[in-house]
Amino acid sequence: MSITPEERSQSLLAAVAALYTRLQDRTLTDADIVDPATLVEPNHDAFLTQLLNDRAVFDKRFGTFKEPYDLFRVFGEGETVLDVGAHWGYSVLSMRHQGCRARIVSVEAMPFHIPPLETLKRLSGGSYDYVHVAASDVPDRLVFYVPVVNRRPVAGSPRPEPRSHRTGRESSPTAPPTSRR
Repeated sequence: MSITPEERSQSLLAAVAALYTRLQDRTLTDADIVDPATLVEPNHDAFLTQLLNDRAVFDKRFGTFKEPYDLFRVFGEGETVLDVGAHWGYSVLSMRHQGCRARIVSVEAMPFHIPPLETLKRLSGGSYDYVHVAASDVPDRLVFYVPVVNRRPVAGSPRPEPRSHRTGRESSPTAPPTSRR
């Protein structure tokens, strides 16, 4: 019997919730720690190329993004828009599809989001760039815990460790964060 997408989604959410409970309760075990070098990185090139070049495909997947990103159509050539917390770049795609002609610069801290941003940079012909840093109003380091399921980071769920839970393990833009599964 095959699993439905809804059942798969519920299973993944339950696994992530259980991991966060162990993190908050300080009951993580060695089995929860995953070597970042063993993670499987998806190939974003084909998917991002299709989303950037085919409005119908973009609308089918991200149609709900249209209205909130409509305001970016007023930004034109010679202007710059900052996209802080870029994830894999869906905001950039949304701005472009809504008519933004400004240069867009994304800020992203998580190392596993950089390959798709690099793809967008390559596809955008000089109108897009990114920086691999964290943005904050506090000069401090954060440790990000990223849930991993089936050797794939659950990329929409990184959570900074609260200051009171710091363990001494630190993440920096040049070193992958400690990953948890």
